[in-house]
Amino acid sequence: MKKALLSLLMTSFVFVFGLQNVSAQGDKNCPDFSTWNEAQTYFEQKGGSPTNNVDDLDRDGDGLACEDLTGAPDKTTWNWATDRLLPATDGGTVGDGENAGGQMPETATNNVNGIIAGVMIMAAGFLFFIRKRKAN
Repeated sequence: MKKALLSLLMTSFVFVFGLQNVSAQGDKNCPDFSTWNEAQTYFEQKGGSPTNNVDDLDRDGDGLACEDLTGAPDKTTWNWATDRLLPATDGGTVGDGENAGGQMPETATNNVNGIIAGVMIMAAGFLFFIRKRKAN
């Protein structure tokens, strides 16, 4: 029984710490896009801004993603506040007329490894509980 629980624990550690790169499939780089429009739209959808460099697509921090791609605007005339592709919000309250219905960044994650590890740890705890209860 101890060997089985130890194997279960070791397997959960492998899933949690050893396979983390497998779940990072959402990371994009500039070569993944064929045009600047695609890259900028992705950047803004994920919450990118001059202060939030999503997937390292805006290295100089001006809010302009993948500036070397086809279709990129002139950097000297482009302005984050007025020229971005998606509707802007300033964080106002919902229903105030101006900011209702703005695009929210996608922040969810599917950490399958963490879920599997959590289930395995819960199962190990349950087995310990049952074994202790039978011993009493």
